[in-house]
Amino acid sequence: MKYMDFNMIMWELTTGSKSYANIEHNVELIYEIIDGKRPEITNDTPECFANLMRKF
Repeated sequence: MKYMDFNMIMWELTTGSKSYANIEHNVELIYEIIDGKRPEITNDTPECFANLMRKF
């Protein structure tokens, strides 16, 4: 599993939402993801999960 895949699964599990659901899925988003754009870790994410997500 790739690190990005792990982060997206963790994000979706902790928020109950699809990642980038409120952003248009287009070429610009692809390049932003390639450049390191990640969804914000929400305040209610357990700290142990947040630490794992930041690590990768």
